[in-house]
Amino acid sequence: STQFVPGNLYQYLNSSDATWSVSINGRPYKAELENGFAVIRRKWQPGDTIQLYLPMPVRFNRSNEAVAANYGRVAITRGPLVYAAEGVDNVGAVQAYYLDQTTENTSSSVQNIEQGILEGIPQISLPAHRQTDNQIQPVSLKMIPYYAWNNRGNSTMLVWLPTTGKDKQ
Repeated sequence: STQFVPGNLYQYLNSSDATWSVSINGRPYKAELENGFAVIRRKWQPGDTIQLYLPMPVRFNRSNEAVAANYGRVAITRGPLVYAAEGVDNVGAVQAYYLDQTTENTSSSVQNIEQGILEGIPQISLPAHRQTDNQIQPVSLKMIPYYAWNNRGNSTMLVWLPTTGKDKQ
């Protein structure tokens, strides 16, 4: 049997040079890192405010090749969250969708859900294709954080999305 080292189960397909930053009272501050923590040493005044900017780009992740079930598929992450496509946000079963654009140039958008039980949760929209009965339609695939799925009724769900249509697999 194959053994996996935690953290070696997938890799990013797109990279980002985005870095974190800190500002104090609206001014950039160069914080030192100690054991993975940003350290701020200063004399604090009442009303001081700190803003921590943590970029969370949408990333495409490929599974380790030894995981046969995920071959030719990608998972979408944003920050520490894994995202899932759910039928309730899309047209029909999400198993009919595939992503053929998985590079850092792929356009995506992140919007908070405006109403319902998931109000305020970030939702990702990605360009995708929906294939049914040998017809392929370009669509926008909506995805929610994996932890939030199955809260709006029974529906299909998929985390590892194919990168090609059924006729090309």
